[in-house]
Amino acid sequence: MKTFVSACGLSFPDIPLPLMARISQRVTSSALANVSTVLTSELCQLPIPADLNGRSVAIGVGSRGISCLSDLVREVVSFIHSRRGEAIIVPAMGSHGGATAEGQAAVLAEYGITQEKVGAPVLSNMETVCIGESACGVPVYCDVNAWRADYIVPLNRVKPHTQFRAPTESGLLKMLVIGFGKDRGAATIHGHGVQGLVELIPACADVFLRSGKVLFGLAVVEDGRHRTAHVRALAPGRILEEEAALLRLARDLLPRLPVDELDLLILDRMGKDISGPGMDSSVTGRIMANGVPDPPTPRTSLLAVLDLTPASHGNAVGVGLAEFISQRLAAKIDLHATYMNSIIGGFPVQGKIPMTMRDDRQILRAAAVILGATGFADCRLIHAASTLELETFLVSEAILPSLQGRPGIEMLTPPAPMAFDDEDNLKPVEHP
Repeated sequence: MKTFVSACGLSFPDIPLPLMARISQRVTSSALANVSTVLTSELCQLPIPADLNGRSVAIGVGSRGISCLSDLVREVVSFIHSRRGEAIIVPAMGSHGGATAEGQAAVLAEYGITQEKVGAPVLSNMETVCIGESACGVPVYCDVNAWRADYIVPLNRVKPHTQFRAPTESGLLKMLVIGFGKDRGAATIHGHGVQGLVELIPACADVFLRSGKVLFGLAVVEDGRHRTAHVRALAPGRILEEEAALLRLARDLLPRLPVDELDLLILDRMGKDISGPGMDSSVTGRIMANGVPDPPTPRTSLLAVLDLTPASHGNAVGVGLAEFISQRLAAKIDLHATYMNSIIGGFPVQGKIPMTMRDDRQILRAAAVILGATGFADCRLIHAASTLELETFLVSEAILPSLQGRPGIEMLTPPAPMAFDDEDNLKPVEHP
Protein backbone atom coordinates (compact mmCIF):
# COMPACT_ATOMS: atom_id res chain seq x y z
CA MET A 1 0.00 0.00 0.00
CA LYS A 2 1.39 3.41 -0.98
CA THR A 3 0.64 5.87 1.77
CA PHE A 4 1.06 9.59 2.22
CA VAL A 5 2.78 10.84 5.38
CA SER A 6 3.55 14.48 6.07
CA ALA A 7 6.33 15.84 8.22
CA CYS A 8 5.16 19.24 9.38
CA GLY A 9 7.11 21.38 11.83
CA LEU A 10 4.69 24.28 11.97
CA SER A 11 3.93 26.09 15.19
CA PHE A 12 1.11 28.50 16.02
CA PRO A 13 0.15 30.70 18.97
CA ASP A 14 -1.39 28.92 21.94
CA ILE A 15 -4.88 30.40 22.17
CA PRO A 16 -7.84 29.66 24.44
CA LEU A 17 -9.92 26.83 23.02
CA PRO A 18 -13.73 26.84 23.08
CA LEU A 19 -15.93 25.24 25.67
CA MET A 20 -18.08 22.58 24.05
CA ALA A 21 -21.55 21.37 25.03
CA ARG A 22 -22.83 17.90 24.15
CA ILE A 23 -26.04 18.15 22.16
CA SER A 24 -28.54 15.57 20.99
CA GLN A 25 -30.95 16.12 18.14
CA ARG A 26 -33.91 13.97 17.25
CA VAL A 27 -33.37 12.17 13.97
CA THR A 28 -35.96 10.21 12.06
CA SER A 29 -36.08 6.66 13.37
CA SER A 30 -38.24 4.25 11.43
CA ALA A 31 -36.26 1.02 11.36
CA LEU A 32 -38.00 -2.16 10.29
CA ALA A 33 -38.72 -4.47 13.20
CA ASN A 34 -37.89 -7.56 11.14
CA VAL A 35 -35.94 -6.91 7.93
CA SER A 36 -35.92 -10.59 6.96
CA THR A 37 -39.71 -10.91 7.12
CA VAL A 38 -40.28 -7.81 5.02
CA LEU A 39 -37.66 -8.84 2.48
CA THR A 40 -39.12 -12.34 2.14
CA SER A 41 -42.56 -10.86 1.54
CA GLU A 42 -41.20 -8.49 -1.10
CA LEU A 43 -39.31 -11.23 -2.91
CA CYS A 44 -42.26 -13.59 -2.95
CA GLN A 45 -44.42 -10.97 -4.68
CA LEU A 46 -42.05 -10.60 -7.62
CA PRO A 47 -43.43 -11.70 -11.01
CA ILE A 48 -40.57 -14.11 -11.75
CA PRO A 49 -40.61 -17.83 -12.59
CA ALA A 50 -41.30 -20.17 -9.70
CA ASP A 51 -38.65 -22.47 -11.16
CA LEU A 52 -35.47 -20.91 -12.53
CA ASN A 53 -34.41 -24.38 -13.68
CA GLY A 54 -30.74 -24.00 -12.82
CA ARG A 55 -30.29 -20.59 -14.45
CA SER A 56 -27.49 -18.44 -13.04
CA VAL A 57 -28.22 -15.14 -11.28
CA ALA A 58 -25.45 -12.60 -10.65
CA ILE A 59 -26.19 -10.46 -7.59
CA GLY A 60 -24.35 -7.14 -7.71
CA VAL A 61 -23.13 -5.92 -4.31
CA GLY A 62 -21.41 -2.56 -3.85
CA SER A 63 -18.95 -0.88 -1.53
CA ARG A 64 -21.39 1.17 0.53
CA GLY A 65 -21.72 0.47 4.22
CA ILE A 66 -25.35 -0.63 4.03
CA SER A 67 -26.89 -1.73 7.30
CA CYS A 68 -27.57 -5.49 7.45
CA LEU A 69 -25.85 -5.91 4.06
CA SER A 70 -24.70 -9.49 4.56
CA ASP A 71 -28.14 -10.48 5.86
CA LEU A 72 -29.81 -8.92 2.81
CA VAL A 73 -27.46 -10.69 0.43
CA ARG A 74 -27.90 -14.02 2.21
CA GLU A 75 -31.70 -13.71 1.97
CA VAL A 76 -31.55 -12.96 -1.76
CA VAL A 77 -29.20 -15.90 -2.32
CA SER A 78 -31.55 -18.16 -0.39
CA PHE A 79 -34.50 -16.93 -2.44
CA ILE A 80 -32.68 -17.64 -5.72
CA HIS A 81 -31.80 -21.12 -4.50
CA SER A 82 -35.39 -21.74 -3.42
CA ARG A 83 -36.41 -21.10 -7.04
CA ARG A 84 -33.77 -23.60 -8.23
CA GLY A 85 -31.48 -20.87 -9.51
CA GLU A 86 -27.68 -20.70 -9.15
CA ALA A 87 -26.62 -17.52 -7.36
CA ILE A 88 -23.23 -15.84 -7.72
CA ILE A 89 -21.98 -12.59 -6.21
CA VAL A 90 -20.14 -9.98 -8.27
CA PRO A 91 -18.66 -6.73 -6.91
CA ALA A 92 -20.66 -3.90 -8.50
CA MET A 93 -18.64 -0.90 -7.35
CA GLY A 94 -17.10 0.79 -10.38
CA SER A 95 -13.53 1.80 -9.60
CA HIS A 96 -13.65 1.25 -5.84
CA GLY A 97 -11.37 -1.22 -4.13
CA GLY A 98 -8.38 0.27 -5.93
CA ALA A 99 -9.95 -0.77 -9.26
CA THR A 100 -8.54 -4.29 -8.85
CA ALA A 101 -10.30 -7.64 -8.64
CA GLU A 102 -8.50 -8.46 -5.40
CA GLY A 103 -9.33 -5.09 -3.87
CA GLN A 104 -13.03 -5.34 -4.69
CA ALA A 105 -13.26 -8.86 -3.29
CA ALA A 106 -11.56 -7.60 -0.12
CA VAL A 107 -14.15 -4.81 0.24
CA LEU A 108 -16.98 -7.35 0.09
CA ALA A 109 -15.21 -9.67 2.53
CA GLU A 110 -14.94 -6.74 4.96
CA TYR A 111 -18.75 -6.56 4.89
CA GLY A 112 -19.12 -10.30 5.43
CA ILE A 113 -19.86 -11.07 1.78
CA THR A 114 -18.04 -14.37 1.29
CA GLN A 115 -19.22 -17.73 0.01
CA GLU A 116 -19.05 -19.17 3.52
CA LYS A 117 -21.29 -16.45 4.96
CA VAL A 118 -23.85 -15.82 2.21
CA GLY A 119 -23.95 -19.18 0.46
CA ALA A 120 -22.82 -18.11 -3.02
CA PRO A 121 -19.39 -17.76 -4.64
CA VAL A 122 -17.88 -14.29 -5.11
CA LEU A 123 -16.53 -13.84 -8.66
CA SER A 124 -14.42 -10.69 -8.77
CA ASN A 125 -13.11 -9.54 -12.15
CA MET A 126 -12.41 -6.11 -13.65
CA GLU A 127 -13.02 -7.36 -17.20
CA THR A 128 -16.09 -5.92 -18.90
CA VAL A 129 -18.03 -6.37 -22.10
CA CYS A 130 -19.82 -3.68 -24.08
CA ILE A 131 -23.50 -4.62 -24.01
CA GLY A 132 -24.77 -1.88 -26.31
CA GLU A 133 -25.19 1.85 -26.61
CA SER A 134 -27.61 4.27 -25.05
CA ALA A 135 -30.06 6.22 -27.21
CA CYS A 136 -27.49 9.05 -27.29
CA GLY A 137 -24.69 6.78 -28.48
CA VAL A 138 -22.79 6.22 -25.23
CA PRO A 139 -21.35 2.69 -24.86
CA VAL A 140 -22.60 0.66 -21.90
CA TYR A 141 -20.38 -1.85 -20.10
CA CYS A 142 -21.02 -4.74 -17.74
CA ASP A 143 -18.88 -7.01 -15.59
CA VAL A 144 -18.06 -10.05 -17.72
CA ASN A 145 -19.09 -12.57 -15.04
CA ALA A 146 -22.40 -10.82 -14.53
CA TRP A 147 -23.16 -10.66 -18.25
CA ARG A 148 -22.34 -14.33 -18.72
CA ALA A 149 -25.00 -15.17 -16.14
CA ASP A 150 -28.58 -15.67 -17.25
CA TYR A 151 -29.82 -12.86 -15.01
CA ILE A 152 -28.47 -10.01 -12.91
CA VAL A 153 -29.81 -8.46 -9.71
CA PRO A 154 -28.62 -5.03 -8.50
CA LEU A 155 -28.77 -4.57 -4.73
CA ASN A 156 -28.17 -1.06 -3.47
CA ARG A 157 -29.16 1.68 -1.05
CA VAL A 158 -31.21 4.53 -2.50
CA LYS A 159 -30.07 7.92 -1.21
CA PRO A 160 -29.31 11.45 -2.35
CA HIS A 161 -26.08 11.70 -4.31
CA THR A 162 -23.37 13.96 -2.94
CA GLN A 163 -22.56 15.68 -6.25
CA PHE A 164 -25.76 16.21 -8.25
CA ARG A 165 -29.53 16.51 -8.00
CA ALA A 166 -31.88 14.62 -10.30
CA PRO A 167 -35.08 12.52 -10.16
CA THR A 168 -32.87 9.46 -9.54
CA GLU A 169 -29.44 9.77 -7.95
CA SER A 170 -27.67 7.03 -6.01
CA GLY A 171 -29.47 3.71 -6.27
CA LEU A 172 -30.21 0.81 -8.60
CA LEU A 173 -29.80 2.68 -11.89
CA LYS A 174 -26.40 3.99 -10.87
CA MET A 175 -25.33 0.54 -9.72
CA LEU A 176 -26.28 -0.97 -13.08
CA VAL A 177 -24.33 1.55 -15.14
CA ILE A 178 -21.38 2.47 -12.92
CA GLY A 179 -21.31 -0.41 -10.44
CA PHE A 180 -21.60 -3.30 -12.89
CA GLY A 181 -19.70 -1.22 -15.45
CA LYS A 182 -16.54 -1.43 -13.30
CA ASP A 183 -13.82 1.16 -13.85
CA ARG A 184 -14.51 1.37 -17.59
CA GLY A 185 -18.19 2.08 -17.13
CA ALA A 186 -17.47 4.54 -14.35
CA ALA A 187 -14.89 6.41 -16.45
CA THR A 188 -17.25 6.56 -19.42
CA ILE A 189 -20.05 8.17 -17.44
CA HIS A 190 -17.89 10.42 -15.28
CA GLY A 191 -16.02 11.55 -18.39
CA HIS A 192 -19.16 13.45 -19.36
CA GLY A 193 -19.08 15.43 -16.10
CA VAL A 194 -22.26 16.20 -14.25
CA GLN A 195 -24.25 15.64 -17.43
CA GLY A 196 -23.07 12.04 -17.34
CA LEU A 197 -24.44 11.59 -13.86
CA VAL A 198 -27.74 13.41 -14.41
CA GLU A 199 -28.67 12.39 -17.96
CA LEU A 200 -26.58 9.39 -18.98
CA ILE A 201 -27.15 7.12 -15.99
CA PRO A 202 -30.90 6.70 -16.72
CA ALA A 203 -30.26 6.45 -20.48
CA CYS A 204 -27.53 3.82 -20.07
CA ALA A 205 -29.48 1.93 -17.40
CA ASP A 206 -32.26 1.58 -19.95
CA VAL A 207 -29.91 -0.64 -22.00
CA PHE A 208 -29.72 -3.01 -19.03
CA LEU A 209 -33.45 -2.87 -18.34
CA ARG A 210 -34.39 -3.59 -21.98
CA SER A 211 -31.91 -6.46 -22.25
CA GLY A 212 -34.08 -8.96 -20.36
CA LYS A 213 -31.09 -9.70 -18.12
CA VAL A 214 -32.35 -7.85 -15.02
CA LEU A 215 -34.37 -10.33 -12.98
CA PHE A 216 -35.24 -7.74 -10.33
CA GLY A 217 -33.62 -5.03 -8.21
CA LEU A 218 -33.44 -4.77 -4.44
CA ALA A 219 -33.61 -1.19 -3.12
CA VAL A 220 -32.88 -0.24 0.50
CA VAL A 221 -33.63 3.03 2.29
CA GLU A 222 -32.11 3.81 5.69
CA ASP A 223 -33.36 6.09 8.43
CA GLY A 224 -31.49 8.86 10.26
CA ARG A 225 -29.81 6.29 12.49
CA HIS A 226 -28.33 4.30 9.57
CA ARG A 227 -30.85 1.48 10.07
CA THR A 228 -32.93 -0.28 7.45
CA ALA A 229 -36.22 1.58 7.10
CA HIS A 230 -37.55 0.27 3.77
CA VAL A 231 -36.77 -2.68 1.51
CA ARG A 232 -38.31 -2.95 -1.94
CA ALA A 233 -37.91 -5.77 -4.45
CA LEU A 234 -38.66 -4.24 -7.85
CA ALA A 235 -39.42 -5.81 -11.20
CA PRO A 236 -37.35 -4.23 -14.02
CA GLY A 237 -40.27 -2.23 -15.36
CA ARG A 238 -40.85 -0.63 -11.95
CA ILE A 239 -37.28 0.34 -11.07
CA LEU A 240 -37.18 3.83 -12.63
CA GLU A 241 -40.46 5.07 -11.16
CA GLU A 242 -40.09 3.41 -7.77
CA GLU A 243 -36.48 4.53 -7.30
CA ALA A 244 -37.53 8.16 -7.79
CA ALA A 245 -40.16 7.77 -5.07
CA LEU A 246 -37.69 6.05 -2.73
CA LEU A 247 -35.19 8.86 -3.28
CA ARG A 248 -37.73 11.43 -2.12
CA LEU A 249 -38.32 9.32 0.98
CA ALA A 250 -34.59 8.92 1.62
CA ARG A 251 -34.04 12.67 1.34
CA ASP A 252 -36.67 13.29 4.02
CA LEU A 253 -34.90 10.84 6.35
CA LEU A 254 -31.43 12.32 5.86
CA PRO A 255 -29.87 13.72 9.08
CA ARG A 256 -28.43 17.23 8.93
CA LEU A 257 -26.72 19.76 11.16
CA PRO A 258 -29.05 22.12 13.02
CA VAL A 259 -27.17 25.28 11.93
CA ASP A 260 -26.56 26.98 8.60
CA GLU A 261 -23.31 28.87 9.35
CA LEU A 262 -20.13 27.33 10.75
CA ASP A 263 -16.60 28.62 11.24
CA LEU A 264 -15.17 25.13 11.75
CA LEU A 265 -16.59 21.64 11.37
CA ILE A 266 -14.51 18.79 12.84
CA LEU A 267 -15.30 15.20 11.87
CA ASP A 268 -13.76 12.27 13.73
CA ARG A 269 -13.77 10.15 10.59
CA MET A 270 -14.59 9.92 6.93
CA GLY A 271 -14.81 6.86 4.70
CA LYS A 272 -16.31 5.02 1.75
CA ASP A 273 -18.72 3.23 4.10
CA ILE A 274 -20.01 6.62 5.23
CA SER A 275 -20.45 8.29 1.83
CA GLY A 276 -19.13 8.01 -1.72
CA PRO A 277 -16.73 10.93 -1.23
CA GLY A 278 -16.14 9.99 2.41
CA MET A 279 -18.41 12.73 3.73
CA ASP A 280 -21.96 13.73 2.82
CA SER A 281 -22.09 17.11 1.08
CA SER A 282 -25.47 17.94 2.65
CA VAL A 283 -23.67 17.97 6.01
CA THR A 284 -20.32 19.52 5.06
CA GLY A 285 -21.72 21.96 2.51
CA ARG A 286 -18.88 20.92 0.18
CA ILE A 287 -19.00 19.59 -3.38
CA MET A 288 -16.33 21.82 -4.94
CA ALA A 289 -16.76 20.49 -8.48
CA ASN A 290 -16.66 22.56 -11.65
CA GLY A 291 -20.16 23.35 -12.78
CA VAL A 292 -21.78 21.97 -9.63
CA PRO A 293 -22.91 24.50 -7.02
CA ASP A 294 -22.31 23.73 -3.37
CA PRO A 295 -25.45 23.20 -1.28
CA PRO A 296 -26.90 26.53 -0.11
CA THR A 297 -26.49 25.36 3.48
CA PRO A 298 -24.60 24.72 5.61
CA ARG A 299 -21.90 27.28 4.84
CA THR A 300 -18.71 25.95 6.44
CA SER A 301 -15.63 28.17 6.49
CA LEU A 302 -13.19 25.40 7.50
CA LEU A 303 -13.43 21.61 7.54
CA ALA A 304 -11.10 19.31 9.48
CA VAL A 305 -11.16 15.49 9.33
CA LEU A 306 -9.28 13.38 11.84
CA ASP A 307 -9.37 9.74 10.71
CA LEU A 308 -10.27 7.28 7.95
CA THR A 309 -12.52 4.27 8.51
CA PRO A 310 -10.97 0.78 8.22
CA ALA A 311 -13.65 -0.21 5.70
CA SER A 312 -12.24 2.39 3.28
CA HIS A 313 -9.11 0.28 2.78
CA GLY A 314 -7.05 3.45 2.38
CA ASN A 315 -9.38 5.02 -0.19
CA ALA A 316 -9.63 8.59 1.07
CA VAL A 317 -11.45 10.03 -1.94
CA GLY A 318 -13.18 13.21 -0.80
CA VAL A 319 -10.33 14.16 1.52
CA GLY A 320 -9.58 17.10 -0.77
CA LEU A 321 -12.79 18.79 0.37
CA ALA A 322 -11.20 19.48 3.77
CA GLU A 323 -8.72 22.21 4.70
CA PHE A 324 -7.07 20.14 7.44
CA ILE A 325 -6.45 16.48 8.16
CA SER A 326 -4.59 14.78 10.99
CA GLN A 327 -1.30 12.95 10.70
CA ARG A 328 -3.03 9.67 11.59
CA LEU A 329 -5.49 10.07 8.71
CA ALA A 330 -2.69 10.92 6.28
CA ALA A 331 -0.78 7.80 7.28
CA LYS A 332 -3.76 5.63 6.26
CA ILE A 333 -4.19 7.06 2.76
CA ASP A 334 -3.57 4.60 -0.06
CA LEU A 335 -2.62 6.92 -2.90
CA HIS A 336 -3.34 4.35 -5.60
CA ALA A 337 -6.88 3.68 -4.42
CA THR A 338 -7.57 7.36 -3.73
CA TYR A 339 -6.17 8.65 -7.01
CA MET A 340 -7.87 5.96 -9.11
CA ASN A 341 -11.26 6.71 -7.57
CA SER A 342 -10.75 10.48 -7.97
CA ILE A 343 -9.54 10.30 -11.56
CA ILE A 344 -12.10 7.79 -12.81
CA GLY A 345 -14.82 9.60 -10.87
CA GLY A 346 -13.96 12.81 -12.71
CA PHE A 347 -13.61 14.95 -9.57
CA PRO A 348 -9.85 15.41 -9.09
CA VAL A 349 -10.21 17.88 -6.22
CA GLN A 350 -11.46 14.99 -4.09
CA GLY A 351 -8.07 13.32 -4.26
CA LYS A 352 -5.97 16.31 -3.22
CA ILE A 353 -4.17 16.02 0.10
CA PRO A 354 -5.10 18.86 2.50
CA MET A 355 -2.82 20.56 5.01
CA THR A 356 -1.70 17.83 7.39
CA MET A 357 -1.09 18.64 11.04
CA ARG A 358 0.79 16.50 13.54
CA ASP A 359 -2.07 16.54 16.08
CA ASP A 360 -5.57 17.88 16.59
CA ARG A 361 -4.51 20.72 18.88
CA GLN A 362 -2.35 22.02 16.04
CA ILE A 363 -5.35 21.85 13.69
CA LEU A 364 -7.34 24.07 16.05
CA ARG A 365 -4.50 26.57 16.37
CA ALA A 366 -4.02 26.73 12.60
CA ALA A 367 -7.78 27.18 12.11
CA ALA A 368 -7.74 30.07 14.57
CA VAL A 369 -5.05 31.84 12.53
CA ILE A 370 -7.10 31.51 9.33
CA LEU A 371 -10.25 32.70 11.09
CA GLY A 372 -8.37 35.64 12.55
CA ALA A 373 -9.34 34.56 16.05
CA THR A 374 -7.31 35.25 19.17
CA GLY A 375 -9.67 32.85 20.91
CA PHE A 376 -12.64 30.69 19.99
CA ALA A 377 -15.17 32.38 22.23
CA ASP A 378 -17.13 33.79 19.28
CA CYS A 379 -16.45 30.99 16.80
CA ARG A 380 -19.18 28.63 15.68
CA LEU A 381 -17.67 25.14 15.91
CA ILE A 382 -19.19 21.67 15.71
CA HIS A 383 -17.36 18.41 16.47
CA ALA A 384 -19.21 15.33 15.17
CA ALA A 385 -18.36 11.67 14.74
CA SER A 386 -19.09 11.63 10.99
CA THR A 387 -21.65 12.90 8.51
CA LEU A 388 -23.60 9.69 9.10
CA GLU A 389 -23.78 10.03 12.90
CA LEU A 390 -25.56 13.24 13.80
CA GLU A 391 -27.73 12.24 16.71
CA THR A 392 -25.12 13.41 19.22
CA PHE A 393 -22.34 15.96 18.72
CA LEU A 394 -20.46 18.79 20.42
CA VAL A 395 -21.09 22.51 19.78
CA SER A 396 -19.25 25.61 20.91
CA GLU A 397 -20.87 28.14 23.22
CA ALA A 398 -21.37 30.56 20.33
CA ILE A 399 -23.89 28.16 18.77
CA LEU A 400 -25.98 27.51 21.87
CA PRO A 401 -28.22 30.62 21.64
CA SER A 402 -29.44 29.58 18.18
CA LEU A 403 -30.44 26.14 19.51
CA GLN A 404 -32.46 27.28 22.50
CA GLY A 405 -36.10 26.29 22.22
CA ARG A 406 -35.55 24.28 19.06
CA PRO A 407 -37.82 21.19 18.88
CA GLY A 408 -35.89 17.94 19.12
CA ILE A 409 -32.70 19.60 20.43
CA GLU A 410 -31.47 18.83 23.95
CA MET A 411 -28.29 19.83 25.75
CA LEU A 412 -26.93 16.68 27.37
CA THR A 413 -23.95 18.24 29.16
CA PRO A 414 -23.09 21.90 29.80
CA PRO A 415 -20.11 23.57 28.10
CA ALA A 416 -16.79 22.03 29.16
CA PRO A 417 -13.17 22.16 27.93
CA MET A 418 -12.32 20.17 24.83
CA ALA A 419 -11.02 16.70 25.77
CA PHE A 420 -7.65 15.58 24.43
CA ASP A 421 -5.62 12.41 24.87
CA ASP A 422 -1.94 12.26 25.81
CA GLU A 423 -0.91 12.89 22.19
CA ASP A 424 -2.91 16.13 21.89
CA ASN A 425 -5.58 14.46 19.78
CA LEU A 426 -9.27 15.08 20.39
CA LYS A 427 -11.19 12.32 22.06
CA PRO A 428 -13.84 11.04 19.62
CA VAL A 429 -17.46 12.00 20.00
CA GLU A 430 -19.31 9.18 21.71
CA HIS A 431 -22.27 8.00 19.69
CA PRO A 432 -25.26 6.25 21.28
